[in-house]
Amino acid sequence: MQILLLKFLTLRMLLWSGKSSSKLSKKPSGRYEFVKLSLERETGVINGRYSDDLLFLRQLILDGQWDNALDFVEPLKSVEDFDFRQFRYLVTKYKFFELLCVKLEPGPLHDNDFAVEELVECLKDLEQICPSPEDYRQLCALLTLPKLSEHADFKNWNPSSARVECFHKIQALVVHLLPTTGKDKDRQGEHHATHDRLISLIAKGVFYEGCVDYCQAQAVGDIKGFRRVRSPPLTPAVRSFNLYFATYPGIKKSGQ
Repeated sequence: MQILLLKFLTLRMLLWSGKSSSKLSKKPSGRYEFVKLSLERETGVINGRYSDDLLFLRQLILDGQWDNALDFVEPLKSVEDFDFRQFRYLVTKYKFFELLCVKLEPGPLHDNDFAVEELVECLKDLEQICPSPEDYRQLCALLTLPKLSEHADFKNWNPSSARVECFHKIQALVVHLLPTTGKDKDRQGEHHATHDRLISLIAKGVFYEGCVDYCQAQAVGDIKGFRRVRSPPLTPAVRSFNLYFATYPGIKKSGQ
């Protein structure tokens, strides 16, 4: 139920921002991933079942802390059934994509010396760990593009969705080495957000939408046509938001 609510809120927030929900049937956009991860932070509910160690690694990847992710799994490189070379290749490749985007796209870091140096270091590493020479040549060919988005494979590329994609690929390599503990299982057994955080988030969205509708109705002089939404009984935590909006100077003045 909690995951369904997260998906509903993700769709709702995308619709607020003018994003068509029909596009979600294709490859998730950067905005979709950003909203989904923002909802995780706001609600305290993780969209998936992970051990604490895997969850920590996931966060490193989603934050773009590529070198820290490699350092984190360094102790596992001697494990026989762990393909550290493949893990290192995937992480370094996605790091290369981001650095290439920073270098090629217009912005404060365009042609920055630091970005160029990082790219060179990534290419040196990739030359040693790429599965084949052809794979390495294809990566080098990306340097000749005026913009990364001009390549067919990167037409809709963005950092947020790329980081999620990277985690899904490396997850299969390490999930059996980072099993859940008793504490992890207890945490996964929690099906609801604590302290009404998810309900409060929904309430904020409803209140915000109501305020926008009310202000628009006042602006066009159609306040009689404004429909009041009847809400079910609210918990004390949610009622506090109702009180906040009721006492907010702009709302209070409008209601007089």
